[in-house]
Amino acid sequence: APEATSAKADDSRSRSPVRQADYIVALVNSEPITNNELRARMTRARQQLAERNVAEPSEGELRKQVLEIFISERAQLQLAKELSIEVDQLTLSQAEESVAQQNNLPSAAALHIALQREGVSTKDFRADLQRQILLQRLRERMIEPRIKVTDADIDRFLRDQMAQQGFQ
Repeated sequence: APEATSAKADDSRSRSPVRQADYIVALVNSEPITNNELRARMTRARQQLAERNVAEPSEGELRKQVLEIFISERAQLQLAKELSIEVDQLTLSQAEESVAQQNNLPSAAALHIALQREGVSTKDFRADLQRQILLQRLRERMIEPRIKVTDADIDRFLRDQMAQQGFQ
């Protein structure tokens, strides 16, 4: 009898796509990361690995790695919000133009069309670009104050560069 039940379940799966329940997989300072969000990130990670011809890790390992990155990013975005780091629309538009140029496209509008052909909505692309800019600004704010370059460091660097190029 159990075999008949599983056969029926298999038949129903082949007729309609299986939907996984959405549930919370992690909390980052009481902000949830859901199963659907994680699955979407895993799909993007698989696409990026395939584009780079990199062997995909096991499902469990990929899930673990993507979740760790997602948790870290969510915590950093929360910190950026606490520090009032923002990305204005002009900066976001300039970043879109830059991405378009890097991809040999004439404009951000052409980029949007290309992304839509690949199944990426403009809204999702802009949100991802905004997250990237926020994270970069946070890193700059956190790291720059810790970097100290002395005049002696600059002199040593210039001497080394000149020596490598054969100048006195």
